Amino acid sequence: MENHSQQLGNYRFIRPLGQGSFARAYLGEHISLKKRVAVKVLRAPLSREDQERFLAEMQTIDHLKHPNILPVREYGVLEGIPFLVMPYASGGSLRQRHPRGAGLTPLTILPYIRQIAAALQSAHNEGIIHRNLKPENVLLDLNDTVFLSDFGLAIGQQSSRSQSMQEIANAAIYMAPELLQGKPLPASDQYALGIVVYEWLCGTVPFEGSFTEIASKQFSEPPPAMQPLSVSSEVEVVVMKALSKDPEQRFATIQEFAHAFERAVFQEEATVRARPGAAPSPASVETRRDSRATLRFQILADLRMNARVETRRDSGATRDAGFVRPPSFLITRAAPLLKRASIITPTSQTPYWSQHTERPPRGLSRTGMLIAIASALLVIVGAIGFASFSALWHPVQHPVRATDATLQAAQALYTQATSRQPFINDTLSKNSVPATWLVDANTIGTCTFAGGSYHALVPNPASRASLCPHLAPLILGSFTYQVQMTILKGDGGGLFFGVSSVKNVFQAYLFVVDQTGSYTLEAEVPTGNQTSQGLSTELKALLHRPSSAIKTGLNQPNLLTVIAQGNRISLYINRQYVAQVSVSSPASGLMGVMALATPDPTDVAFNNAQVWP
Repeated sequence: MENHSQQLGNYRFIRPLGQGSFARAYLGEHISLKKRVAVKVLRAPLSREDQERFLAEMQTIDHLKHPNILPVREYGVLEGIPFLVMPYASGGSLRQRHPRGAGLTPLTILPYIRQIAAALQSAHNEGIIHRNLKPENVLLDLNDTVFLSDFGLAIGQQSSRSQSMQEIANAAIYMAPELLQGKPLPASDQYALGIVVYEWLCGTVPFEGSFTEIASKQFSEPPPAMQPLSVSSEVEVVVMKALSKDPEQRFATIQEFAHAFERAVFQEEATVRARPGAAPSPASVETRRDSRATLRFQILADLRMNARVETRRDSGATRDAGFVRPPSFLITRAAPLLKRASIITPTSQTPYWSQHTERPPRGLSRTGMLIAIASALLVIVGAIGFASFSALWHPVQHPVRATDATLQAAQALYTQATSRQPFINDTLSKNSVPATWLVDANTIGTCTFAGGSYHALVPNPASRASLCPHLAPLILGSFTYQVQMTILKGDGGGLFFGVSSVKNVFQAYLFVVDQTGSYTLEAEVPTGNQTSQGLSTELKALLHRPSSAIKTGLNQPNLLTVIAQGNRISLYINRQYVAQVSVSSPASGLMGVMALATPDPTDVAFNNAQVWP
């Protein structure tokens, strides 16, 4: 069998397709029918007892009929070595499609999970457990249809003596604790699929090391937290449930796992990260999103190319009774946006500084700092393309709730954070003296006090957004920020926070709620790419999902709360926990409120702004 050019029964080997820890695969051809197939041959002979087990199991597997299970056309034992003949899947394996280390988004892998779970559920219904699920054993055709292979060859894996230590360790990566004990259950396949999902989303498997080290961790250690920004707490809860050490604590069936994962994905991803073919009406969705994204990045590129922020006091700058304006390059480069973003602030206003946070770098004046933040706001206004807002499709959502422990901890965090004395407690019925909130009105956007509320207005939908900042940058490692928002007219609004500009690297977070009942968390974050002006950034949607906590429609007050603790951001709507994400850096910096307009002019009223350290 070592010579892949030889013949096996009615099949001639053409070339090797690859090899795993206990078997080799060849592209073969039926001698008389000239039909190409895949032939898998175990690398070492089996004992007579194992041969009989293999043949008995293959007789059972031969009756499996499912569109996502690769059928077995022929099988047998030659000179003590089992072999299988199967259709040739020309698309390769999912390991070849997505190599190790390739972090994927939940929506990307959802079609795979649906098909794999359906195939395994069909097998479980027939009393068959795969026992060897991993990306190498999931094949694709040219239409990206998934085919689950290698049913029955787990016997070969358990019996093979030709495996290297690394191959043995690799086999343990996807093995449930009970499978390592020689007690396979249908839930063992669910555990393996959970490991595969974890690996795809995180770019790494949860446990690594020697066979003994991995096996020990499978029994005793919980998987590390899932760090990628694309993974929400709801998705993580589903995956971790499938990875419970006790099979009784996993989902009742692998199909239930897949359904829970799908519901969590649509909560997390909705339309934000959809790829063509991954959602209803993909062409129209992608066309709308791409056109908005193109405009967004054109504006970003133009602003960033010229955003060499002035950090010196400009003695020639226009001053208005103690107010300062942005540098001149902003006015000449993007006049319409700059009219909206001409931030003015009393020079006597003092920032609030956390006792645990360093002050601004020496040499950066307060004027320079405010100019830098003004420039950062410009980038945000230009970047808002609303790819994740109401212009996109909203599929039917099936909420997945976090575990009771998660919800209780999140609600306890809210109670603790808001029970202290706030150091900002503003009804927003009128501005303070000196002013603490921007008041500015023009055709692009308006920030004003009226009718006992602070209003952010977008009279012209082409302007897309009106950002109204609190005029004291809050340099805090951890904080709670809460404001009541009422959409009086138009589309939506919300809070922005963590706006900062350090060495020309912009950072910002936007927490937005629309009147249809969905919310979005977006971040302006570094991409990691170096430019002549520093690290480039992009506006990235971290979350976009509906929530029953939102009071929908116009004239409905919604209390929005952000709790930032280092690199973790928790979101609440009407005092109810809705989501938590990990971010790349603490969200300290400028805060404010905002209105969003996509098809319609928008007016959003705000009251009762509070900030706790």
